[in-house]
Amino acid sequence: MKETFTYPFFFRLIYRYGNIGATLVLLLYMVPMLNFTDAPIGQKIYAGLIVIMIFFLNRYFLRLNQKTPYRIELVDDRLICTDFFLSKKKIVINAAEITDLYGGIFDGRTRGMMRVITSGEEIIFYHSLPNADKLEAYLISKAKKEIYDRVVANIRNRKK
Repeated sequence: MKETFTYPFFFRLIYRYGNIGATLVLLLYMVPMLNFTDAPIGQKIYAGLIVIMIFFLNRYFLRLNQKTPYRIELVDDRLICTDFFLSKKKIVINAAEITDLYGGIFDGRTRGMMRVITSGEEIIFYHSLPNADKLEAYLISKAKKEIYDRVVANIRNRKK
């Protein structure tokens, strides 16, 4: 079995560069703080909170992008993950090495970020991946018995 999963252009832009738009919006809230030297203490705290929010937002996006392959190839019993943000790394995951599946459909939700975890690696993919349901079904079918049972129970609970 060989299948390739890649994100559409629009979702690549959102996932890779979405933090830039959010950062710009937060920076707009900083414009009134340009005359910062004689600002009351409340405004200084407000500006500090915005800077902290920008820092954590960008750190979150960077961590997600380091674990999100924008190209996933399913070859036999292996996932070959490439096209990471600002990296040329290639992660190969054998189906037998998967130690956990969680997030999104694996936790019984219809959408969301899904994580595939092995002993040494973790990758993230989203439901917006075309034919993500095929990838999800493959991962569930190849999972260890206890993971399979937990995921299937979560999916059944969602349907109730």
